[in-house]
Amino acid sequence: KGGGVIQLKLLYKCAIPDLCRRPFIQVPMGMLHTLVMSGRDLKNRDLIGKSSPYLELELNATVLKTSRKSGTLDPVWNESFELRTQSKDDILAVRCWDHDV
Repeated sequence: KGGGVIQLKLLYKCAIPDLCRRPFIQVPMGMLHTLVMSGRDLKNRDLIGKSSPYLELELNATVLKTSRKSGTLDPVWNESFELRTQSKDDILAVRCWDHDV
């Protein structure tokens, strides 16, 4: 059984804004501005104590990690990342891990 909520804010900025406004034109690159805000009610993975969660963000084989927040199931990160996109259809994968497991 899963659980918990991760809060993110995402903003995509096209590399060539004039082309992004035109229909049927595939723009090759842009930037995905990502603000990792917080987690709430995350599942505890530690046998003793509480988890030390961090997130991995993966886009087009680029993997970035947040800092680890020790001993909490309600972490607050407020960390910003920029990821280069190759198309507007790219998928951002977000995984939550426990540092100690």
